[in-house]
Amino acid sequence: LPIMLEEASSSNRVPYKFEMNLKHLSDPIRIMTRSGKEISFVGSIDRLDLNPDSGDVRVIDYKTGAKKIELKKTLAGLQTQLFAYANAAIREGCNVNDVGYFEIGMKPATKGEFKIEPQMSSLSSEDFEEVRTYVDMLIRQNCDEIAEGKADARVNSLTGNGSASACRY
Repeated sequence: LPIMLEEASSSNRVPYKFEMNLKHLSDPIRIMTRSGKEISFVGSIDRLDLNPDSGDVRVIDYKTGAKKIELKKTLAGLQTQLFAYANAAIREGCNVNDVGYFEIGMKPATKGEFKIEPQMSSLSSEDFEEVRTYVDMLIRQNCDEIAEGKADARVNSLTGNGSASACRY
């Protein structure tokens, strides 16, 4: 915990909320699809950090391994969790302006010292807003498709991994 507090304070932020359960929001996330079906979201935001001077908030997701935000993956719909969490926190009245991963699977850097470097989106305010809005649109579009029974396995558009062909077993 001291390492996390040190990291937060180095960015002029303090941990504000922990384990924010999406089911218990004052305005829980429910998406009404075109077909009239309602899809509810569950999950927990690991941590919100607050800048007490500006009131800005960032969403932190803990990871046990190395993970970084890759905008290309986010725009392809493959890495949307943090921006979806940002949308949830905004619904609760938070002024979210950044998201990031915090690696808790600490590994010694050199000479037995621990090195912790959170991976933040580092987007400009304007770009952050565009990406966050785009992710919301993607999620709503995917909910519509799922409600209509279109939940086919898809090929990863970035790497070509995955297969839409049938498995013979």
